[in-house]
Amino acid sequence: MHVLLFDDPAIRPHLLPFTFTRPISGLRCGILTLAEKWQHRLQLPVGYLTELYLQAKYPAGSVQGPALVINGAICPSDMLVQQVQRLQAGEALYSDQTLVAAHLADASMVAELIQDGFQNTHEVEEPITIIQQVWHLFLYNGAEIRRDFDLLTKGRQSEPVGDAHTIVYAPENIFIEPGVKIRAAILNAENGPIYLGKNSQVHEGAIIRGRLR
Repeated sequence: MHVLLFDDPAIRPHLLPFTFTRPISGLRCGILTLAEKWQHRLQLPVGYLTELYLQAKYPAGSVQGPALVINGAICPSDMLVQQVQRLQAGEALYSDQTLVAAHLADASMVAELIQDGFQNTHEVEEPITIIQQVWHLFLYNGAEIRRDFDLLTKGRQSEPVGDAHTIVYAPENIFIEPGVKIRAAILNAENGPIYLGKNSQVHEGAIIRGRLR
């Protein structure tokens, strides 16, 4: 099964200038890009259906055989992913008039089907997060940080801070990947989680505050 994230033509122009240099799903909201969110949840590599000049860096990969085609502007949730995975060949999922996802028996027909629509459709079971304007990246960032934090840290153990001169508030909301270097900083996660990626550095005097909204 291939996973293809497409640029919705009704949304892409509203996300310029960011989408001049990347697909919609290459935008970051929260800890992860939209593409990384789908890849983590589906546990499958993703391809991109985007502008021709972007395809060298963001290829579609194989477009032969069955595929899940997903709107690259949508942030996945647990329930939405379950609905997408339940789609049978020829079925599509919508949120009002917006195509969310479809299961294609033949991915080579994706352009025609996206343009013409689908006959066998379902509605999403809960409100979904769609990045339709540039300011949505900031509006939804706090909630997406929390959602990504839970996704990335589930069942895992954080590395310790390991620096006696760093002050930590609410350590249960802080996750540190291997290779992180922290020196004489303040980490305050009382109002939201803090996630420090692999091999990142937090230098002397830095103050990092988590946020929920």
